[in-house]
Amino acid sequence: MSRNLLQGLVGAWCPSLGPSGYTLLDRSGRGNHGTLTNMDAGSDWVGMPGGWALDFDGTNDSVAITTRAISISTNFTLYGWAYRTAGTSNRNIIGIGSGATGFWTLYWQSASGRYAAEGWDLTNNVTITETTNAGLNVWTQVVMSASAGLFRIYTDGILRASATNTHSQTAQTVITIGNLSGYSSWFQGDLDDLACWNRGITAGEVWQLYQLGRGGLGRLLTQRAQRRVFRTAQGNRRRRLICGAEC
Repeated sequence: MSRNLLQGLVGAWCPSLGPSGYTLLDRSGRGNHGTLTNMDAGSDWVGMPGGWALDFDGTNDSVAITTRAISISTNFTLYGWAYRTAGTSNRNIIGIGSGATGFWTLYWQSASGRYAAEGWDLTNNVTITETTNAGLNVWTQVVMSASAGLFRIYTDGILRASATNTHSQTAQTVITIGNLSGYSSWFQGDLDDLACWNRGITAGEVWQLYQLGRGGLGRLLTQRAQRRVFRTAQGNRRRRLICGAEC
């Protein structure tokens, strides 16, 4: 596992770790928690093999997150695992910004029947579409990573398409899960392991996350939070231990 994988992580929202009521906890430690909107604190948390997930009804369900300013014109990553159960229109997984301020978004595109990534800076629009069709009722890892003047879309650990990133957008403070702020492109199905980095993660890191599987990011962050460094009584040496919540 890359030692730098968690570098630049702005927020990580991991329903697989279990229900947390009307708040979707940010497991990155940065306190960028989300608020469930038009969702039920009980029934919309769905237990299933591989851990819990959040269920979105495709009508008005979303999670709103306000963060410190994020630059989305150069280097960033949007990440998530999606399980689409229905819906024939565009379905947003996770997006930064809004129709009023410019945005980047990761979504299922109805025109192609595939997952896509799109950016708009109030003047120009650019869209890339992955090359496979995951269909319904299948968990799919979907990633948009922007760096070095390009933005790229991956599904299930594999680079599918890329395009030149020429957008010039101001910093944004709004992340929306299950929709894009200012639009009505509600996701229908289940979502897990949503995340945002303020850098473009590498192809190798995308593959590592895919190998961890759905819920893997949450497990990785939980293990990291449980890791403690203790000084031994002899020689004042350091020893690294993994401990449970009771430590």
